[in-house]
Amino acid sequence: MSKLVAISLDKILEQYFPASSHHFVRPFFDNNPFNFTVTTHRQSKKGDFRTSRNLINGATITVNGTLHQYEFLLVFLHELAHYFVAKENPANVKPHGKEWKMCYKKLVEDALEQVELPSDIVEAWRQHLKNIKSSSSTDPHLVAVFKKYDTRTSDKVMVGELQVGDIFLFRNLQFRVDSFARTRAKCTLLANNKQFLIGKTALVLKA
Repeated sequence: MSKLVAISLDKILEQYFPASSHHFVRPFFDNNPFNFTVTTHRQSKKGDFRTSRNLINGATITVNGTLHQYEFLLVFLHELAHYFVAKENPANVKPHGKEWKMCYKKLVEDALEQVELPSDIVEAWRQHLKNIKSSSSTDPHLVAVFKKYDTRTSDKVMVGELQVGDIFLFRNLQFRVDSFARTRAKCTLLANNKQFLIGKTALVLKA
């Protein structure tokens, strides 16, 4: 049984995972000795996997507790894939290399087969698997569909949906869109006129 921090497995399943996924998710906890922690909001990442040389006692998966249940499930599968890759490949492998992509794809495909999910979530996940990225935050299909289910972000837009010259609020700072590249936008921080590159999938509040 995985070691849980602060609250029981039943409580974690009830509070953070879609109800339709409990039968799918629970065996991963019951049959694998990783530690699991639900964290507070982290701007830099939504989940994390850490291990030590002694994988059995030193593997820890963390997922942000502020995520909506469908995103929480996907991030959990992302980190779980890291755990299985580390378990099956003692030698060093790339964090998001072919081994991880194959494992992650299999886990998501299994979830799509076994878990009842809204049709738009299913479609976004299938699109996601066609070109797996190292972070769901850089996949516009996922960002758009998760935003619909998250009351914290329902009033926000992706930077890529803005126009040149638009003003927006990002991390409590005001920026102006200057131009767009393939995956990022060149923006000016209005407080000091310094320029920054911000990903097109970043969620911001339009001024």
